[in-house]
Amino acid sequence: MTIPSHVFRSYDIRGIADQDLSDDFARALARAFVRWLTDHGALVGDRTLVVGRDMRQSSGRLSDALIAGLIESGITVKDVGLVASEQFYYACAVAETPGLMVTASHNPAEYGGFKMVKKIPAFVGGDDLQAIRAMMETETFAPALPGGTHASWDIHPGFVEKMRSFITPSAWTRSLSIVVDAGNGMGGPMAEETLAGLPLSVRCLFCDPDGRFPNRSPNPLLPENRRFVEAAVRSQPTDVGILFDGDADRVFLVDETGVTLPGDFLTALLGKYFCQRDPGASVLFDVRSSWAVRDLVAAAGGKPIVSRVGHTHIKQKIQETGTVFGGEVSGHFYYRDFFGVDSGMLTALLVIDLLATRGGTLSALAAPLFAKYFLSGELNFTVADAPAVLAKIRQHFRGATTVYELDGFSVEEADWHCNVRSSNTEPLLRLNVEALSMRLLEEKLALLTSIIQANSH
Repeated sequence: MTIPSHVFRSYDIRGIADQDLSDDFARALARAFVRWLTDHGALVGDRTLVVGRDMRQSSGRLSDALIAGLIESGITVKDVGLVASEQFYYACAVAETPGLMVTASHNPAEYGGFKMVKKIPAFVGGDDLQAIRAMMETETFAPALPGGTHASWDIHPGFVEKMRSFITPSAWTRSLSIVVDAGNGMGGPMAEETLAGLPLSVRCLFCDPDGRFPNRSPNPLLPENRRFVEAAVRSQPTDVGILFDGDADRVFLVDETGVTLPGDFLTALLGKYFCQRDPGASVLFDVRSSWAVRDLVAAAGGKPIVSRVGHTHIKQKIQETGTVFGGEVSGHFYYRDFFGVDSGMLTALLVIDLLATRGGTLSALAAPLFAKYFLSGELNFTVADAPAVLAKIRQHFRGATTVYELDGFSVEEADWHCNVRSSNTEPLLRLNVEALSMRLLEEKLALLTSIIQANSH
């Protein structure tokens, strides 16, 4: 079977739905995944798998083809239907089974994709994903077996109960006004059912799932996709704006003035919250993150731990260290007590709970960070030879106070730091710079940009 190799990424599968991901592809993936799980001793007992999907126009047919391949392999399929990714993770955790989620996350409408769970919080990626690709190419499938079944499973009430177990509405001293921008992704239904009945005033933007994404693209990292929720917050008194990506596992929060908080500033604020609640707790953050995380966690008596970028690395490190919370610049936030996986909904709920219980505003919480830490945000550069450009950067900064290569190349001085890393999937270099003054940020950003651009061709 001819399998397009480029759709197999570091952590998942993504490609153009009607070009790269056919029904035959999905069926073969299901059968190869069963074989891989069997070979790794991860499919025992009643041979059950969870299947979920997002709202993309291709996801229904791809899910049907997956389920057909699983049934053919003698699998008991628990079909959770249309769900956000974190609802799918919840289902896999509760059922204690592997699973397949049909989603292309924040990619444009024409994309489809798959996420695979071995056993929460262990996802399938890297070499394991390539092994499954090889099985598909050689049609080394699980044998066809009788007894496969398919049944729907409504996980929504249980998920809502789990989410609300993290907050204490009885202790809220005020009712907040909330705006949710789901971008026609899966965050709309998830937020509506989770927030229903709470003492909140909730306005929804684009909360009806529509895989065509008629109002904005599903990527919240793009500033143009934030303008709707920012404008809605400014249009009338609002305490918090909530912005989800397509499958709703990423979230950004907007303060009452209409300013979107960087993902690492939110990591810093929640890291401080967890360390105040659980003295001595450790908090994970990715190598690109602001020093605000390190400083606030340490000041609250916690232990800041830096990690490589990417959900598989952070989830593994949470398991290894027992870390209570972790966050990424990209808007992924991870919780030990939510099975060690990421949840955008829980992140929003915790901030709502914090503001409704303790008072104050989100802008007041974030103001000291904006005043002290100056961030470039992640900048992407197209380069012909990323390793060669990285070598030039290493050479330039060989005398720096601190350099390390946990993920890409990082430089640290007393008043600024940066990280430069290659994209896993594109001919890009990704640059993040932070300084303790705007002048120094502009200076170092100009220097690094000139090095990269001088060696890009």
